[in-house]
Amino acid sequence: MVLMCDEKVVYLGEYDVKAFDKQELIERGEQKLLWQTKRLQDPIKKLLAGKDYVFGITSSHLIRVHKEDGQLEEFPVEDVQDIALSLNEGYILTKTDLYRFSTEKPGKFTNVGAPAKLERPFVCISLSKDYIYIASKEFIYRLSKEGGLLDEKAFSGTLALLATEEGPVAVKESGEVVFFDHQLESISSCSYQGEFMKAEYNCYHLYLLSTEGLFIFSKLGRLVASIKDSKYITFTEGLNHVYLLKETGLEAASKADLFGEDYQNIDLVTLSAIVLGALHLYSQETGKKLEIHEKLGYIDVRVDGKGLDIYSVTYCLSKYFPELFVYCANPGYYEAIREFAAEFNLISEEGGKIHLNESLLKLLEERHSTFLTFKDDIVKTVGSCQGK
Repeated sequence: MVLMCDEKVVYLGEYDVKAFDKQELIERGEQKLLWQTKRLQDPIKKLLAGKDYVFGITSSHLIRVHKEDGQLEEFPVEDVQDIALSLNEGYILTKTDLYRFSTEKPGKFTNVGAPAKLERPFVCISLSKDYIYIASKEFIYRLSKEGGLLDEKAFSGTLALLATEEGPVAVKESGEVVFFDHQLESISSCSYQGEFMKAEYNCYHLYLLSTEGLFIFSKLGRLVASIKDSKYITFTEGLNHVYLLKETGLEAASKADLFGEDYQNIDLVTLSAIVLGALHLYSQETGKKLEIHEKLGYIDVRVDGKGLDIYSVTYCLSKYFPELFVYCANPGYYEAIREFAAEFNLISEEGGKIHLNESLLKLLEERHSTFLTFKDDIVKTVGSCQGK
């Protein structure tokens, strides 16, 4: 069984996908089923939440499930090993090839053309803003988004690769976890007990489930929390809770209970304000005209008529505000930028055009005191994401 969530729903996959109401699970411990897809022939190996769809893989198909009603589509692919997702595109890794697809039109696969010198079979994949990381049995590779080989590192026994702001994390079958930078130089490491089952990285921490329980590590490799229980089947991380599956059903564990009194809940309103406030600050400081529209369900940002990649903006800003990495690690939260901004009057919408509330920066000063501390860095970062 596999598990994934977004800001509203927890998705459980086996031979079908079930959607459960997150708030009912958190507040009452109840599994309120919202919808259930048709049954598949093969078991689901992995689920990822996108903006409007949940994507998954079996050994022979890519699947796409509409979040509103559970309508499921299947797209055949041979020898599927892994899947990685960004905001508007995904990558399918097979034993021998790497394919790119559009999240809006996933039926068309483009062979990225991984170099022939790479060792096959491939095992797993992760994405950063600029790079693709692939592991085989004996190597880890860094590729450009066009498939060109940039770096390689001899590294055996990789079971999973995860993306962080600084580079990939590799989980080894030997019980070791290694954090790399983007050039595949080791930054830190840690170890886990038991047989590996699943790992996720989001803001601040690596969550790893083994047959011994759930272990939570800092980026420096320090064990900061754990749940010692051998009965968990799988898990997924949300903003302020971890969702765990036992044979008896789903449960939500509060991060405040896991980490103690020092933990501060992550607020989606503040995250939305940081993203939009960074755009507003950039426009204000540079004098450039900022335009935000709704385009194909996405926030389309232009500065002086040139496109601004909002996914890259959130990825780069996570260096200063690690909570923002949730939008990169789990694109299922992306819609929250607009929804929460509208609900709390950070933006107004008229005729497809989005207007920022002029008091946005004042709100950020009150909610996130470090925002203006990084003013120069924010302006530089946003500018670096602007199209040519």
